[in-house]
Amino acid sequence: ALRIYESMQAENKTAKMYTNLGIIYKIAQNYPKAISYYRQAVAIRLKYGSVKSLIPPFFNLNELYHFMEDHEQALAISQEAMQLAIQFDDVFWQGNCHAMLIDDYLALDQVDSAQYHLARYRAIAEGDDHRMNLANSYAGDVWLAANKPREALIHIDKALSSFKARNNTLRTQEVLLKKSRAHMALAQREEALVYA
Repeated sequence: ALRIYESMQAENKTAKMYTNLGIIYKIAQNYPKAISYYRQAVAIRLKYGSVKSLIPPFFNLNELYHFMEDHEQALAISQEAMQLAIQFDDVFWQGNCHAMLIDDYLALDQVDSAQYHLARYRAIAEGDDHRMNLANSYAGDVWLAANKPREALIHIDKALSSFKARNNTLRTQEVLLKKSRAHMALAQREEALVYA
């Protein structure tokens, strides 16, 4: 299918195929091939696509580098994505980039930088319930990294309440684990076990 799309000059479908091949190679743990396909998808999207069409390949590259524990390269990908989001004045995409940068800086133990991007994410998320819930979840991570589990719990509980109300099982599970970590940091082992 990829060769057919390439011969038809169907750039959007070709980029999507490259992204899908990247995902397949990631699952197969052939990370160099996955990176190669993700980068080809980025190149096509940069040339022919919209700004929003760049989000999946950049996100996939960022995620893959974190998975490989190459947090510096993940940060570089997020910074590149942010430059494009700013260049194209795309506030929605800037929000996604701030979210990636929060994770990048936390992985690099740079809490102050993570807090900066959390504040920027919150400003963009204002008025968007889903994004504000994510901001509370991210705030839980940031406060846990800053060794302030009580503050983390305030934000974690807000996110947890909202995700439960929306029946968002995946996000609820993620936040429950954060809640468990916060209770462990407070030496509240029994509570930690309840939420683990």
